[in-house]
Amino acid sequence: MRILVVDDDEISRDLIEHALQKAGYEVETAADGLAALEIVRSGRCRLVISDWSMPHLNGIDLCRAVRADVCEGYVYLILLT
Repeated sequence: MRILVVDDDEISRDLIEHALQKAGYEVETAADGLAALEIVRSGRCRLVISDWSMPHLNGIDLCRAVRADVCEGYVYLILLT
């Protein structure tokens, strides 16, 4: 499974990425919600772990945008605060 980790804080993003990779998952990262939305639209990731507070497009708005898009399959979203 490929997981998208979204966080504007590089240290937090790296920690989550490392833990998921150690557990055997493929991980893609994005530094903000806009970049994450493009990755979700590409269909590469079905699970998104996102920070709540980010510039450009916060976690809540990212969730709304993903739900408003017509994506093939379901995208699971987890928000971290």
